[in-house]
Amino acid sequence: MGTWVMINAGWYYEQKLVLRNEAAMRAIPESHIICTATISGRDMPLLHRRSGGRVWDIETGHDLMMTEPAWVTARLEAVAALRA
Repeated sequence: MGTWVMINAGWYYEQKLVLRNEAAMRAIPESHIICTATISGRDMPLLHRRSGGRVWDIETGHDLMMTEPAWVTARLEAVAALRA
């Protein structure tokens, strides 16, 4: 059983994640939502290749799920629609 921890201004569930099948994990399609300010430190061609082009950036800080919930939701829905 995990515990609730306080991070920034919200409460989040913390539970250890154990991956036992790396090949299966690597088979899950990637998508990337990146803060624009961090692009210079990333290998963007590699991210585009691995994700089939599902790479979005937004000019915001680390807490974009709290500051830009509608934008993040739209991207997650787009990814989910590809899997439907």
